[in-house]
Amino acid sequence: SFLLTHVLLSILPLLVFASFVIGTLLLALVAALSFSLFWIGVALLILIPTLCVTVSLGVVVWVWAAGTWVVTRFVWVVIAGGEKEEEVDVDGVGGVNGDVKWSSATKEVGVGNGQ
Repeated sequence: SFLLTHVLLSILPLLVFASFVIGTLLLALVAALSFSLFWIGVALLILIPTLCVTVSLGVVVWVWAAGTWVVTRFVWVVIAGGEKEEEVDVDGVGGVNGDVKWSSATKEVGVGNGQ
């Protein structure tokens, strides 16, 4: 009977306190969510126009670079005599196995190639 009396007299304050805690937590969560969503919206009002401007500038720069490349290639073909593709030696100084390629000009001048 002693424990039953304490439980009956304590249950109402405990339930009121628990409802206060739950209400406070819900209010804090709703306030934090509302605050966050508001400032995220404000940030998006700045971010979206900025992204539109930067994407537009990126497209303009890319089109400018591609157009410059096309015009430069066209001018180079006109100046070079109409040949679009030339065979270019891309091996550099060394060959496939690292052998030195001696041109006929260096042989005529007298630069030896070790032979």
